[in-house]
Amino acid sequence: MKKKLTISFFTFSFQIPFRFVTVTDVEKKDRKTRCCHATYMLALNGIPNGATFSGGCLDKVRSSQLKRVNISRRMLLVIFFVVSLLTLAYRAFRYRLTYWKRHGIPQLQPAIPFGDFKLHHPGTRIELTTSGLETQHAASRNPSPTGQYSQQESNPSPSAYKAKPVTSRPRKLGPVFRQNRFYGELLEDLYLQSKHLPLVGIYVTFRPVLVAVDPELIKAILVRDAECFGDRGLNADEDRDPMAANIFHIQGDRAKDLRSRLYSTFSAAKMRGYFIQLSSTAFSLVGALERSAGSVVEVQDVMSRYTADGTAAVLFGLEADSINDEHDMFREVARRAVAVDAFNLMRIAFYFLTPKFKNWLGIKFVDSVVESFMISMVRKISEHREREKSDQDLIQMLLDLRSSDLALKDEMVAAHALFFIIGSYEASTTTTSLCLYELAKNVDIQQKAQQEIDSVISKEEGELTVENMTDMRYVDWCINETYRKYPTLPILFRRCTKDYLVSEHNITIPSGSTVVIPLLGLANDPEFFPNPEAFLPERFENRPDYGLPFYPFGAGPRSCIAKRLGHLQTKVALVMLLAKFDIALANPDEGSVQFHPKFFITKAEQEQEQEQEQEQEQEQEQEQEQEQEQEQEQEQEQEQEQEQEQEQEQEQEQEQEQALPKFLYFHQ
Repeated sequence: MKKKLTISFFTFSFQIPFRFVTVTDVEKKDRKTRCCHATYMLALNGIPNGATFSGGCLDKVRSSQLKRVNISRRMLLVIFFVVSLLTLAYRAFRYRLTYWKRHGIPQLQPAIPFGDFKLHHPGTRIELTTSGLETQHAASRNPSPTGQYSQQESNPSPSAYKAKPVTSRPRKLGPVFRQNRFYGELLEDLYLQSKHLPLVGIYVTFRPVLVAVDPELIKAILVRDAECFGDRGLNADEDRDPMAANIFHIQGDRAKDLRSRLYSTFSAAKMRGYFIQLSSTAFSLVGALERSAGSVVEVQDVMSRYTADGTAAVLFGLEADSINDEHDMFREVARRAVAVDAFNLMRIAFYFLTPKFKNWLGIKFVDSVVESFMISMVRKISEHREREKSDQDLIQMLLDLRSSDLALKDEMVAAHALFFIIGSYEASTTTTSLCLYELAKNVDIQQKAQQEIDSVISKEEGELTVENMTDMRYVDWCINETYRKYPTLPILFRRCTKDYLVSEHNITIPSGSTVVIPLLGLANDPEFFPNPEAFLPERFENRPDYGLPFYPFGAGPRSCIAKRLGHLQTKVALVMLLAKFDIALANPDEGSVQFHPKFFITKAEQEQEQEQEQEQEQEQEQEQEQEQEQEQEQEQEQEQEQEQEQEQEQEQEQEQEQALPKFLYFHQ
């Protein structure tokens, strides 16, 4: 059994199993090997000749008596420095993971290296630790007439900050790194377990992030005190990555100025012209679907073609034709920009987890192919618009800003244009597809929407206009219920630009803190939306402002500037399709919609459908392999037959040559 040797070196000490010295003729006449449990004093220049051992084993050992030392001086120094660096790094990381605790904000119990993205088993608590927190979020959430938080208890005990156990579903904060669970659902779980708190501190790896829980605090962050949370906390290096200099990333006064210039492009007055273009695109969609009526249609593929063509026409004045041509260049670029592959996933992770490190590594917002296409498209449109004037659509407004005081470059114009393409293409496609899915699943709701559409259109002699579109309130409720159940962005980002005091709880949010608003958690909170799993458009009937907390496009000065256009694009498609078709599921017994774990923007998938598709793909692959084998066998047989025929022909030719005279043979 080896004993332990404690080695002291300056202020650091560590223990290792150590059998190292053979001692002869010391105090006793017999030869004997001894293992000493001793304190060995080391110097920087190595092991001294006269080493002193404590414990009564040896008093002094001369250098001639040491036959062999198993650890060299160089190895000891290497071990010391490695252990010292690891110790310092560990303590620095542990100190980093107490950031919220030191600021008196409740936090989870993070672990190195993933912070709070670790596994919580079903039925366990999410334990919260506190330090210096003086007031508790009130048990009642009802705001007072002045808009302040209602408070029932002023001095809670620290135990009051422990979340209640929830056993309805597993609490997993680790699978997001393994890409098998949607990150929005993870924050939804955290929200539902922390509802008694105003906010909770978490750590995404070593980055401290605040999760706002209280609806009144969320309203203050987005609207009332928006000047303190005016940025999204996404750092963009415009010199290295010009495509990141879009309206979503830029901050401060530049963002305010640009929004004010572009606001007229998405005003209510502009919607009339956009409606005509979107209606034309929707007519093309209906015509294509009528030709394939009775067959199964993949709804996301079809709707992505509609949104691509509509976006190209409305925002850029281009005539894309992806409805009839699945390889249309405009749609291919949009698909490439939002594609789910390893590099895009890594890019998204760096953008939102370690934005500063992302700039240092030179990771760009999109790949070089998309960047080159967008810059080339902007320059070609610019040349065309110089010859032929056009209406004030988005691209024209951006081109005009090049000669304004903002002095936008072509790369910056392309960056803003690309962001609107991504937002319109992915968000509108997903929302429209999921709304059609819910309407097909809930036939009674679909029939109500169709009755409303038929009733409104019949009053205008079958004509669809902007005016009668506004009368279709039930269709609006269906779209809003889709926004609620499947929010386009499951979370919102805001960065605190100066210290912000939450006076009702005596909590100060430090300047520079990133605040996350869990929209998916709010949307599935039964306190605000009873029976949240059900698709119930009627829940919006008596809520003209849709109440709180409902932020499908955000709120306040940093809300989505194109929300009117996005809603109109979805509504036109739904109205045109429901007026012409009855929507039905190919497999009514298919599983429920699940969020795609690899998408940052909400993306849906069906579990059973995926399994069936995988099985079908495997069966198809097996059938293809069998067919290939059969084809190979047939080809081999054909080759053999051809070889035999060639041999027979050669033999016949030889026989003929021998039978014919030479002059006749040459003549032939």
